[in-house]
Amino acid sequence: MRWLLILLLFTVSTSALTQKNLVFASINHPTVIDYYEPLLRSIYAELGINLDFVYISGERSEVSLQSGLIDGALAYSEANLASVENMIVVEPPLITVKQYLLCQQGLDCTPSVLEDPENTIFMASVVKKSQNLEIKASIETMTSITVLEKLFTHNRIKYMIYPFSSERNDVNLVFAKAERFFLYEEKGFHVLNIKHKELEEKVQKQLIKKLKD
Repeated sequence: MRWLLILLLFTVSTSALTQKNLVFASINHPTVIDYYEPLLRSIYAELGINLDFVYISGERSEVSLQSGLIDGALAYSEANLASVENMIVVEPPLITVKQYLLCQQGLDCTPSVLEDPENTIFMASVVKKSQNLEIKASIETMTSITVLEKLFTHNRIKYMIYPFSSERNDVNLVFAKAERFFLYEEKGFHVLNIKHKELEEKVQKQLIKKLKD
């Protein structure tokens, strides 16, 4: 019995030591936290890997990803893929995002809002580099989309560019009273630091399977 207990403890200890943990940059957005983070966790759990997510700005996540300080990112927009070195792009795209200009009720909400230098447009920092929009208005970027939401909901800001998941969100049900203007659609890809090249095929296989479920 004593030897059986020792063997059991050794097995548990060995298992804990071999448990792999990866750190990914993520986006502080309700849909990402409630749906896409659990989806990615389930994919890596199949491979015996635990995930931790950190919410950092686009610029910091790029530097951290290139240097290997973090292991990857939940999703990078297709427009940003070419700007980051030492990165593996996992196909197919994890998410499709529609970016909207949202304006407080009763305000003009057309491209002219973006062209007026007197206006201030708030957006998540992860959005700033996504497209070459012709924006002459002042830009204020924020790391937390949740804070962005609260500021807009409490009428503290007039205009913001806000991302919606095409697969998970109905734009008409969020900020229902706000004026809106569709800007563009883009795909987001799960990415890994190149040091995890051996995981690409395995993750891709699981991702295809999960997206079909």
